[in-house]
Amino acid sequence: MRDIHPSPTRQNSKPTQVPPDLATCEFVFVLVDAVRKPLQAPYAKRLGAISRKVKSFVIDRNGCKDTDGIERLEFAYVHKRPTPDDENIATPSDKLSHSHLHPASTNKAQTPSLTKSGR
Repeated sequence: MRDIHPSPTRQNSKPTQVPPDLATCEFVFVLVDAVRKPLQAPYAKRLGAISRKVKSFVIDRNGCKDTDGIERLEFAYVHKRPTPDDENIATPSDKLSHSHLHPASTNKAQTPSLTKSGR
């Protein structure tokens, strides 16, 4: 019995995997933990991320700082606002040339199409 040692305890904290977009995003959606009506969105409106920790985010909820766990968050993509430099980018013209609208016709004599029964 003197040679038997207790087994080592296991670690309580599992390594956290954070999606790369969640680690760098400015805005997040928070999961609503309530019974939802049909066709109601599972996430609340877009909220700003103030700071990040290993397993939690500090977010701005109606002017108050609130902490939520990363398992309840979904990153929000926000479209970039146009800048004056973006105006100089060339855009495709709205008018298409005539050759794009109508394919070049062939001079072949078009024969009427017939079905198997000869109609």
